[in-house]
Amino acid sequence: MKSIYKYKLGYAGQGDSVITVEVPKGSRLLKVGRQYERICVWFIVDTDITDKVPYTFFQIGTGHPLNIIEDAQYVDTIICEDYGLVWSIFEHHEDSSGV
Repeated sequence: MKSIYKYKLGYAGQGDSVITVEVPKGSRLLKVGRQYERICVWFIVDTDITDKVPYTFFQIGTGHPLNIIEDAQYVDTIICEDYGLVWSIFEHHEDSSGV
């Protein structure tokens, strides 16, 4: 069955971070956004698939060194006005088949 799942990444007020989440193979990234104090990602997943694939997300602050995997893809920018911070989010994964 297909469903939308949320995975939590870093906190909006923390420094640069690298976070890996395991999602069912073939999942499709829908959105990166902020919910309360957390930066989150939403995927369409097939809950019947048990094989997992790692998605690695890089949360990089504006003006910070771009320490990411060479072929990581830009996903979105998150503006945290209450902290005065702007994060660029990149992701890298090995699975290229979508749901």
